Amino acid sequence: MRSGRGENPEPFSEFAAHNPVHVWLEVTNRCNARCIYCGHHYSDFGEDMDTDLYKKIKSDALDHLQGVELYGYGEPFLASHFDDFFEDCI
Repeated sequence: MRSGRGENPEPFSEFAAHNPVHVWLEVTNRCNARCIYCGHHYSDFGEDMDTDLYKKIKSDALDHLQGVELYGYGEPFLASHFDDFFEDCI
């Protein structure tokens, strides 16, 4: 994936001693499954990650990471911009 081990002193130096080398991005919390044990079963909610937020994360962090996972509480393939997010991360 990406090279580097957090050696870039920016942009996280004001928050942590070392930059992250791996991040998980919840690109959506929408889900098309209605598992009875999940909160999605009992409600109709969800939204995609804002593209401006993604662009900020991309510009600040993606080039310095070893790994990125595009998942979270929802089904990532439902994210309207999943293809773009995925292409940036490979």
